[in-house]
Amino acid sequence: MSEPPPILSTSRLTLTPPTTADAEALFAISSDSAVTEFLAWEPHDSVAQSKAVISSMQNAQATGQGWHWLIWQSKELVGVISLIDITLKQRSWSLFRAELAYWIDTKHQAKGYATEAAKPVIQFAFEHLGLKKIVVAHAEQNPASKRVIDKLGFTHYATERYAFEKSQTWHSLLWYDLLAEEFAGELDET
Repeated sequence: MSEPPPILSTSRLTLTPPTTADAEALFAISSDSAVTEFLAWEPHDSVAQSKAVISSMQNAQATGQGWHWLIWQSKELVGVISLIDITLKQRSWSLFRAELAYWIDTKHQAKGYATEAAKPVIQFAFEHLGLKKIVVAHAEQNPASKRVIDKLGFTHYATERYAFEKSQTWHSLLWYDLLAEEFAGELDET
């Protein structure tokens, strides 16, 4: 098993690896259907489901496929941020890339928490994991997520039309990437 994600912090936030003790707090914010409107999962319907998700996050970490953090503002859970689909090699190619994924509880949105939490996670990905590129996507109908991505300095490179269907509506995904050398200049900016 690889090491657990380190605790990361910013001026307002603390990012901690998920534990089963966090299941009730996770359930409280992941049971809101407004949070999951554009996400690949449905609202949690029980604390047991939130525990299972935490277990899945821990398993992804153990197998090197993902790193996950809970985002706390003071002692209140406000969201989750992750590096998923980590791919170091594919056959003879070296890729050293991951996808950034995040979501913030509806009552804590529009406070800059996703952007603030992403910066130390991206720094960790480039400096500790040695990744060369991070990709991120947002549903075309989700301008709030686009603002986060823009603030982080990502560059749009593709639009995936009809990428997924949820609640009987098809959504396109806009894809962005950020290279390690591009992020180095962003560390001191807010």
